[in-house]
Amino acid sequence: MKKNNEAPYPLMYKIVMASCGLIIGLILTRLCFFVMKVNSENMSPSLSRGELILVNRIASTSKGDIVAFNSPVEEGKLLLGRIIASEFDTVEIRDKRIFINGNALQLPQRTAISMPFPMGFSFRDNMPPVKLNRNEYFIMGDNFDNSFDSRVFGPISGKLIEGKIIYKNSLSKTNKGG
Repeated sequence: MKKNNEAPYPLMYKIVMASCGLIIGLILTRLCFFVMKVNSENMSPSLSRGELILVNRIASTSKGDIVAFNSPVEEGKLLLGRIIASEFDTVEIRDKRIFINGNALQLPQRTAISMPFPMGFSFRDNMPPVKLNRNEYFIMGDNFDNSFDSRVFGPISGKLIEGKIIYKNSLSKTNKGG
């Protein structure tokens, strides 16, 4: 007698399995990643207004990484910035030169837009030494003179960091003109 090892409805089985795999994949992707649109010039020239970026929620972060984080001053708003110092580091700014633990920080090319800031934006160019505590980060925008960052609101808790930027899509920028 010959045994029949085939499922009674092989096509239905394949459809159900593919659907389950797709649903599980979408849920895992949503938990691990999200897409956001750059809506400021904070990170210019690294990231430009209008670019779409992919944020990895589970990747570990380190100095030099560009991260998305919850604003410590405006609830519900996500900001972008580069981690320049982490726990137990000391950050100081003298005449627009950044010092981490007494050593001058070599930064990538920055956009310098000299513009006056209201309310005595005092720590933009000069800031006394700030010692970071456990799980604190000092975040700055690459657009040094036009960035809302830790020089304004101070170090941020690691709990505010949503994830690390792992991909940018420059083609997503809106094409204005001609």
